[in-house]
Amino acid sequence: MVVRSRTLRPRGRGEARLAEIDEEIATYMQARRNNEISPRSLIALLGPLEEERDVLMADRRRHSAQVVKREEMSVEVVEEWETLPIERKRALVRESISAVVVHPVGRGRRFDPDSVEILWRQLE
Repeated sequence: MVVRSRTLRPRGRGEARLAEIDEEIATYMQARRNNEISPRSLIALLGPLEEERDVLMADRRRHSAQVVKREEMSVEVVEEWETLPIERKRALVRESISAVVVHPVGRGRRFDPDSVEILWRQLE
């Protein structure tokens, strides 16, 4: 059976925005060093950028911690799966899967395992 998985939220966008913010900050700092903008203007420009950067950095740290936790849990689960009680297996499946979509295969056709798509729970 082929299981297609789909990540619900792309991770690259935040990293790209962090790079843009760093560039903008560097540009404003250089403009201040060249006396092209006043200290008051610099502070006004940097405030919102630094707030957005802090939010993005917190999101990145939270995501990284969850990835590490999931990877550690995955290794443990794979090694212990056969010995786990059914209740724990069900709980792990519920925690990991957001939805299971069975795509139509056409009238009168038998079930096709390739038509099953698992939507993995999004890391928050």
